[in-house]
Amino acid sequence: MYYIYLLNTTYRYSEQVALPSTPSDAHPEEPEQGIEFIYIEQIHTMREYDLTTLYVDWGHLLQTDEVLADAIMKQYYRFLPYIRRALYNLVAEYEPNYLKLNPNAATTDSVNLMTKEFNVAFYHLPLVSGIRELRTDRIGTLMSISGTVTRTS
Repeated sequence: MYYIYLLNTTYRYSEQVALPSTPSDAHPEEPEQGIEFIYIEQIHTMREYDLTTLYVDWGHLLQTDEVLADAIMKQYYRFLPYIRRALYNLVAEYEPNYLKLNPNAATTDSVNLMTKEFNVAFYHLPLVSGIRELRTDRIGTLMSISGTVTRTS
């Protein structure tokens, strides 16, 4: 039952996060019309540039639902399928033709029946760990890593 709540919460979160229009707008509109839904706009941009990853600011998720953000950080692999399903539902609602690999092919074509895989990437995570801090107790968690990778022959 919690997974259905998570899926619905994640889906609603993506639709509710909005930023006000920039102050440089020459003709300010009414407040409700001037709101830009950043993740919905990002879905339209994904289709325009043929991208499959939605980038989510961790701070937005933290402001919207701190419990959900904490659960995702601590058990990322557990919640990943539900996050991806919520993104799939958003794409289906706002860009339904973008779900198929080849939407112009005949319906009997097997390629047309395949759907794209969408991913979510989080940025601005609160804690950045070093590569040397990776341990087995961190498996399955969401974390940000900083370090230098060198190649030796």
